[in-house]
Amino acid sequence: MTSNEKPRYRGFALSHQKATLDVSLATGLITGITDLTIIPTSDDLRVLYLHFRQGRIKNVTSPASLSPLSFTHNDPLQSLALSKLGDAHVFPEAKRKAFAAYAEGEEGELAVRLEEGSVRRSEEDGTGDFIPVVVRIEYEVRAGGEGLALFGALDGDDDLVSFMFPSSRGRRIKSGEETSVHES
Repeated sequence: MTSNEKPRYRGFALSHQKATLDVSLATGLITGITDLTIIPTSDDLRVLYLHFRQGRIKNVTSPASLSPLSFTHNDPLQSLALSKLGDAHVFPEAKRKAFAAYAEGEEGELAVRLEEGSVRRSEEDGTGDFIPVVVRIEYEVRAGGEGLALFGALDGDDDLVSFMFPSSRGRRIKSGEETSVHES
């Protein structure tokens, strides 16, 4: 951010985040639940825009609500396609499409609509401070996308111990496959 740019106004501040993950090394699937505690900064807050790519949202709820919250999830990078794969001459096209996709998801790929009356102010202490809102998001992410790699016994090879690790290019590595720390 340059000195002339103002910080993006989202209408809320994140106060606390709690994440619970279940990692299946057999399938390369991470299932998670994240509780976000947000403090509204505007009475007009109706939609939370959050970043979530390369996964699937299963459910969005709030403990204060009896029914699930409505949400839309759009990952603009999933539909990114090139005319000729492997051709160096399509680099300008790929760059243009990637920048357009990133700009489309700039506010956030996940939009969660808050229920009417979720944004309230405290009347007890006379300060009028906003009351925190908790949103629970259930999701899953499969290894092999950007950011996660799975290594280990894929074909019933019990001699290897499976493990998952962060990677700039996530993929599934088969046993016996040579790997390099400095992949190009």
